[in-house]
Amino acid sequence: GDDFLDPLFLLLAALHRRQPDRVWVVLAPGPREASAAEADLEALLGAGESSRLYPQKEALPYEEVEPNLEIGSLRVEAVEGVFSGRSHVLVTTPRALQERVPIPAGLARLRLTLRAGEGADLHELARTLEERGFERVPLVEEVGQFAVRGGIVDVFSVGAGDPVRIEFWGDEIASIRSFGILDQRSLAELQETHILPVDFRRSAHDGETVPRSLLELLP
Repeated sequence: GDDFLDPLFLLLAALHRRQPDRVWVVLAPGPREASAAEADLEALLGAGESSRLYPQKEALPYEEVEPNLEIGSLRVEAVEGVFSGRSHVLVTTPRALQERVPIPAGLARLRLTLRAGEGADLHELARTLEERGFERVPLVEEVGQFAVRGGIVDVFSVGAGDPVRIEFWGDEIASIRSFGILDQRSLAELQETHILPVDFRRSAHDGETVPRSLLELLP
């Protein structure tokens, strides 16, 4: 195990609590260690949005291979969390820190928030989801999918524990509910939900992206 790292995590948790607005970066030797470190930090800091994992690509640095869905999604979630102020601890690897990836020019527009009772257009939402890389399917079963049935939109966003069912009444969101994948039954009623793009490349609303490494993006 990596028990020798525990004192470091305890120190980082203490520093984070004393300076909650500062961004802290944990560099792990490789992907396996990074995942373990993020899990340990989540246990120390509490479940929520304090720590995020920014993974490296599976391919070698000189290979032109796009990261898979999970890696791309985690990167979106991590960068958006830092820029929105919701995440202040990033766990990554030296290689991931330097990898240059296409980042949307308008990072502030990454997060789409929908609230019950607010005005919204169902068809516009469907177009927005497609622009953000979501796959339209008859039945939502995985992250990155959405479905439209009558006045209802089901969507499973990056970083969400469960998919959500958004019910429209005319041009207004009547309700938002989380639901289970297996039985498709509602779990809880929500006042709002947040939707992140499936990957950076598809999330640039104006089509403009700039190659940036995490090292260049960090405050």
